[in-house]
Amino acid sequence: MDRTSLLAFLLIAVIIFLMPEYYKLVYPSTPGADSLFVDSEEKIEELPLLDLNIAPPPSPNKPEQTARSFSVRTNLYTAEISAINGGSIASFVLHNYALNDSERVELIDNNNVNNLMVGFRSIDGDDISLSGGWVADNDYDINIYERETTVTFHRAFDDKQISRSLTFYPNKYIIDINVDLSEIQRWVSQGVSTVSWPGGLPLTEPNKKDEQVYYQAMVFQGDETYTPKPQKPAKAKLERMDYPTDWIAIRTKYFITALVPQKQAPGSQVLAIQENGDIRFDVGLYFDVSHPFLSTLYIGPLEYSRIKQLGKNVDRIMNFGWAFIRPISKIVHWFLIFLYKYIPNYGFVLLVFSVLVKILVYPLTAKSYTSTKKMQAIQPMLNDLREKHKNDQKKFAQAQMALFKEHGVNPLSGCMPILL
Repeated sequence: MDRTSLLAFLLIAVIIFLMPEYYKLVYPSTPGADSLFVDSEEKIEELPLLDLNIAPPPSPNKPEQTARSFSVRTNLYTAEISAINGGSIASFVLHNYALNDSERVELIDNNNVNNLMVGFRSIDGDDISLSGGWVADNDYDINIYERETTVTFHRAFDDKQISRSLTFYPNKYIIDINVDLSEIQRWVSQGVSTVSWPGGLPLTEPNKKDEQVYYQAMVFQGDETYTPKPQKPAKAKLERMDYPTDWIAIRTKYFITALVPQKQAPGSQVLAIQENGDIRFDVGLYFDVSHPFLSTLYIGPLEYSRIKQLGKNVDRIMNFGWAFIRPISKIVHWFLIFLYKYIPNYGFVLLVFSVLVKILVYPLTAKSYTSTKKMQAIQPMLNDLREKHKNDQKKFAQAQMALFKEHGVNPLSGCMPILL
């Protein structure tokens, strides 16, 4: 073998040996959701928070698995819980509320079935959706009639364990949620993740247009409620609010879903879209992944007593009118609920309430009606005085007051029936 051939073989060997390193330099691999690695000395630029409304597609190397589900039956509802997202609510049927056709109210539909999504933006700028790979510590249907029950979901993330637990109660429409991503915080950009509820709530009234008047998303920050106005898709934008948030909620005319963190969330996001007469709301809360995120999900009817128990001014979502009339509205509301305990029919409750109000104000109305009759009796004399003093209003006023005093008439008391 001559020198030229030997040199050629050596060059080929060097090329073959260095080729893998060359490809690493030219075509760097992108780590997947389960294989992220962080160099602690690497300088990371700040990245915007994750928009969870569009989840990234699943990795082609990881085929989707059929998520297991189980039912939870309490005294108030029957729910189907899926392992997707570490415990999404696939169905939520209320026992005590029915539609016009007597079918029970279902608060989950195709628009919001992918609820309670958890995700974040990685330090490499990838949107990571933690939708798959969760395994529950329960495989059976659960009946909860006396005491609360907790179900925990786990999944591996690059050899680390993350978890989410859901606690159900027999006589409450709340589900307590505990999300723990602390084991993977070094891979999370800015240390902030998001839990979101996309798709809003289904409308339950036959007249959808009328119910849309009440259909709203709300964010409560700084003792103020923000309600986004739905926009057409071309103009709609995800609004990010990097301010301490007490709660987020979506309500219809009679029902609500609200996510209330135990401690103020560092921020929130909301999207409101109106297209072809339909409205969709997506809401989400940011949370610090360095420690478990504790929150309460309320999904159920707009019952004031239950909403009030959530605290943090969640009852602001209910409209009791202007500030000066709210105390009266709340008293009336409380009294109607009190009557309903003994007369379980709101038609009869309103009838009884009307009768009681009439009895209560009868002394005032009786006096005003008497004054009105007296006014009618002296009307001819009043007309004579008006004709007599038609050119002198001052004398007419004096004569009129003297006439009222003589016959014991109070002209203002006649307005009482109108006010009542």
